[in-house]
Amino acid sequence: MTKHWFFSDPHFNHGNILKYCRRMCWMNEDEKRLFDTDKSGSWKISLDSIQKMNAQIIKNINDHVAIDDVLWCMGDFCFAPEPNYFESAKALRDRITCQTIHFIRGNHDNFNKIAPLFSSAHEHVHVSIDSHTGKYWIGYDDVQGIKEARRGQQIVMNHCAMAVWMRNNRGAWNLYGHSHSSAEAWLENAMPGRKAIDVGIDNIALVFGEGNAEDYRPVSFDELKIMMDKRPGVFVDHHKK
Repeated sequence: MTKHWFFSDPHFNHGNILKYCRRMCWMNEDEKRLFDTDKSGSWKISLDSIQKMNAQIIKNINDHVAIDDVLWCMGDFCFAPEPNYFESAKALRDRITCQTIHFIRGNHDNFNKIAPLFSSAHEHVHVSIDSHTGKYWIGYDDVQGIKEARRGQQIVMNHCAMAVWMRNNRGAWNLYGHSHSSAEAWLENAMPGRKAIDVGIDNIALVFGEGNAEDYRPVSFDELKIMMDKRPGVFVDHHKK
């Protein structure tokens, strides 16, 4: 059976993300002290800490996702200077052993340059996954037009959260990133029971772990299904279940 995994916003090579998202597990002692005492944010994260973050997140991916699994990334893959962007992104992609990675554009991605590194690349995407076999279909026309696909678990994936998405009233999920867990409390309060979640590694580290270095990882289809099956869904327009 083909296994599917989902993640977003690794922000490889991005030093400031350690400060913005409190990725304290990769800061050295001086950086932790500055984080607590210097609120100006003008200080810089060391290259050593950035490389430790890169290495641990890649290790976490490779520890969970098998070579022949399918991995879905919802954007903000890496940061790099423009002249070296493709080479930097490729070097990081090459360290991930999974052969099949589908990519959804994030707001920080140079889409035209990074897209060729992945099995497919999209602005947003509607897919269906057979929960028994892992077989999957990409594209709304196929998902809606093929009887077998219509019976699968439909998922709308994009970089940012949505209030309404295609087939929400039929149990489709919405997976996204971008907000680094910071919008989840508001979204859950506004739409309790929604079949949607931030699969950014900062949120997954908290929801499925304890925020330790090894918890910044992709989340599996099976883990998400257990969660989503407990949620009734929420419908904010005239489309009813």
